[in-house]
Amino acid sequence: MPVSSVSAISSENSFSVGFRLALVLLCTAIIIATFGFGLYLFSALATDMRQELGFSYTAVGSMIALAQLGFLGASLGSSALVPRWGEIRVVLSAAALCGLSLLLLGAASDVWLIGLLLVVLAACAAAA
Repeated sequence: MPVSSVSAISSENSFSVGFRLALVLLCTAIIIATFGFGLYLFSALATDMRQELGFSYTAVGSMIALAQLGFLGASLGSSALVPRWGEIRVVLSAAALCGLSLLLLGAASDVWLIGLLLVVLAACAAAA
């Protein structure tokens, strides 16, 4: 692509700098919420959660393993959704589901519900 074509494309972009910055911050927040809070922070807090909620080590290990399997499955499956729904809808749906799962995770006390929500969070991380 010639340089003049690239400059023509970039000059036609009508998004303001503030909108671009807000979009970058939103995408960064989605990544932080899905990966940071959902997947990797759980492993760090699992010991305290296990003691307070009475989980066994087997249950905690199973939850983390299922979450990773959910991530793997959604990594493969979300690519099939993009041609049907489009990239934006897949990412926004994953972000909305991630937020809902994080809210429910804060109120959950059952081992299997927490495990299920972690699988959903991992799937959202893969799709986002």
